[in-house]
Amino acid sequence: MKNLSLFDMADQRIIDAWLCFYDNPAQQRQWWDRWLKPGFMHVEVWKHNGLFWLRINPYLEHAEVTADYGPPWVSLASLNPTVLHVRRAVPAGKPYDLFAVGPQTCVELAKAFLGLRDFFVRTPYQLYKKLKDGA
Repeated sequence: MKNLSLFDMADQRIIDAWLCFYDNPAQQRQWWDRWLKPGFMHVEVWKHNGLFWLRINPYLEHAEVTADYGPPWVSLASLNPTVLHVRRAVPAGKPYDLFAVGPQTCVELAKAFLGLRDFFVRTPYQLYKKLKDGA
């Protein structure tokens, strides 16, 4: 995790979120899941406001937002998630790139919440590797 200073905040917005990667439960599996890396079939975004955790669970057809009192590693323990804390500075006032190809998947919506612009990040595992390697 990258440490940020006050100098990072000039003309920047600080993103502080937790990403949870896990396999979809068997009853929710889709045909394309067979091509995804095990343990990285789905990604959701969690944010903490000091009182509760905001859970943003993006699906292909909609996004579900709920509040939870437990941290994601406790609330999602039965799914055995890989949890990644992401703290990054993104340019303030710069619109998200309008050019996108393909459906609004969980990865595309997670990238939007993180202010990450990378055309070649399409799967949950690619997103994990990109952020783990210091994007």
